[in-house]
Amino acid sequence: MIQDFYQQYSRYYDVIANDRDFSAQTRLIRNRLNTNEGQKKVLELFAGPAYHGIEFQSGHNDYVAAIESSPHMKHLAEDKGFGSPGEYYIGSIPTDLKQFSENTFDCILGLRYSIGYLSRENLYEMLRQCKRLIKASGKVFLEVHDISAITGNLTNDSIRDRKKTTDSDEEINCIWPDGAIQWDNLDYKASMNVSLTIEREQEKVEKSFVSIENIYCAKEVIFLANLIGFSSALPQFEGNDKQVWFNEFKSSIIIELFL
Repeated sequence: MIQDFYQQYSRYYDVIANDRDFSAQTRLIRNRLNTNEGQKKVLELFAGPAYHGIEFQSGHNDYVAAIESSPHMKHLAEDKGFGSPGEYYIGSIPTDLKQFSENTFDCILGLRYSIGYLSRENLYEMLRQCKRLIKASGKVFLEVHDISAITGNLTNDSIRDRKKTTDSDEEINCIWPDGAIQWDNLDYKASMNVSLTIEREQEKVEKSFVSIENIYCAKEVIFLANLIGFSSALPQFEGNDKQVWFNEFKSSIIIELFL
C-alpha cells in the first residue's frame, strides 16, 4: 500500500514531492487572509514533510501546528527545518483534531489532494472540526484534483511521471498512476498503481505501491462545507490574481472556506 512509500521510502518521496514553489504558494495563501500582518496560527493537516508549514515558519515567523499519521514524515519535516514556532503532532484525522482548542487558528491547510484519503463521512467530520477550530476571521484552504485532469488518467500532466536525481546521484523515477486508474463501481474511488525506480551505481531497485483515493470534486466539498455553515471561494476563478493561482496550483483546484 502507499503507506509503505511514505514510511519505508520517505526520503525518496521527499525527492519526488518537493516539486513546487512552496514559498510562492504560501505567499498566495497568506495574502488571502483577512490581514497578512502579525503572526498567524496555522494548522497543516496531512502535513507530510510540512513543506508549506516550514514556509509559514521561516518566511513569516508564523506558529504552525502540523498533524500527520507517519512518524517517518515527522522526522523528515524536522530534518528539513520544521521547528519553532510550532509543534508537529502524530495523529489521525479527523479523530485527533479534537485535541486542539476551538477558535485557535487563522488558517487551516489541507493541501496536495490529501483529503482523498478520507471517507466521505470522515471528510464531513474533518470539515466540522475545522469550523470549530478556525477563528471567526480565519480561512481553510483545501486542494482537490481538477476533474478534467484526473478523468484523463493524468496523461498530460507533469506530476504523473517525475524524474529526479538525489544528492547521492541516485536516479529516481516515480510514475503515479502507472497505467490506467481503476474505478470503484459505486463511488468515485480510484485505485492507482504507483511505481518507484531507484538506480544507483550497478544497482536498480523497482518498487510498486497502490494508492486508493476518494476523488472529491470541488463542488462536492463545497456542498458539504455549506451544510456545516462555511461560505466558499475559488481563487483560481475569481479576482485579479486568478491566473497566478492557476499557474502555481496546476492540475488542482483550491477551495477557500470561511465563516
